[in-house]
Amino acid sequence: MKIIKGLLTNPKGNYQLNVINIMKHAIRNFSRQEIVSRKRDGSLFRYTYKDSYARMQQLANALESMGVKVGDRIGVLAWNHYQHFEIYFGLPGTGAVMITLNLRLSPQFLYQDQKRLFLVFS
Repeated sequence: MKIIKGLLTNPKGNYQLNVINIMKHAIRNFSRQEIVSRKRDGSLFRYTYKDSYARMQQLANALESMGVKVGDRIGVLAWNHYQHFEIYFGLPGTGAVMITLNLRLSPQFLYQDQKRLFLVFS
């Protein structure tokens, strides 16, 4: 996964505070820690931070192969589950901008309002 270079955010100027680095911190310190999420059918989905990061990289690579570029706007409409977690942390690896969509707004308004190129939903 590519890391997007941004402004250095600590006083010494040597560390970027972004979601990719937050996830890398979790992998370094808690790689085998289990993450548990409930699926729609009521069953549990279990995996580790290390496994989740691999899936986030797959998502970022898939989006990039579909033509997502740095600065592209991607609308996200997803329920709070492990796939939303992967989108939230994986999408910034492409340099795209994630726009969380409001379920209550009409599809026409969402399209006209944001002019996004891609839509991710669950």
